Amino acid sequence: MAQKIPANAKKTIERLAILGSILFVIGLLMTVRDWKLGSALAKETHINIKPVKGKTYIVAEDIKKIIRDSTGQDIENIVLGNLNIRSIEEKLKSNPFVFDAEVYIDARNHIYIEVEQNEPILRIIAETGNYYISKSGQKIPQSKRDVARVPVATGKIPKYRTGYWLSSVNDLTTLYKVANYIHQDDFLRPLIEQIDMGDYGSLTLVPKLGHHNIEFGNDERLEEKFRYLKIFYKEALPQHGWEKYKTISLKYRGQIVGVR
Repeated sequence: MAQKIPANAKKTIERLAILGSILFVIGLLMTVRDWKLGSALAKETHINIKPVKGKTYIVAEDIKKIIRDSTGQDIENIVLGNLNIRSIEEKLKSNPFVFDAEVYIDARNHIYIEVEQNEPILRIIAETGNYYISKSGQKIPQSKRDVARVPVATGKIPKYRTGYWLSSVNDLTTLYKVANYIHQDDFLRPLIEQIDMGDYGSLTLVPKLGHHNIEFGNDERLEEKFRYLKIFYKEALPQHGWEKYKTISLKYRGQIVGVR
């Protein structure tokens, strides 16, 4: 006599059969979609470049050229099956003006390219070359599209090398730390116009207002120095006048010294 299947086991088998059917249909639909996608052309391309403080250092035409040079095809007419999204994203991110990039295709065969630009925080003018330093510490060439309004670094600046920010003793690291601190501070950012590097990485800051220089030294006690500087600007200078001092020194621990 055949053994009777328990009711609960029968329900389990039925559920598994239904689940298997659903997965089969999904797989079939995905296969059909992939087949259609493989021979389909891109219908539209949407390129969105996020501005950096209202500035655009790379434009849509530049993005299209990077992709064309990388794939040998125009992105507007590319066969979607030939579109290697990860490869294009990596190619875009290797461009010095691009910090991050995302590429995706929607159900209408529209290609979307989202680009986040590298943000300049300092312009280097030195014998070793003229370029920008980004918020992430990377080297950015001068753009033909727009000009970044950031402090200028001059003086005895060492040659740029990849990964310099990983070293705490490199003079360029000192310059980057100070510039990045200024860039992130709403009070300091519009105040400092120039950073000059002297011997042993000692820095002098040049403000936009007044006729004085700021002896800053190296990046030791960074927060303390800038805290004292802001107090001096907010409390002392309004009382004594912006033309009273020729030099303001932050090199001494626990104090700020004004020299007439």
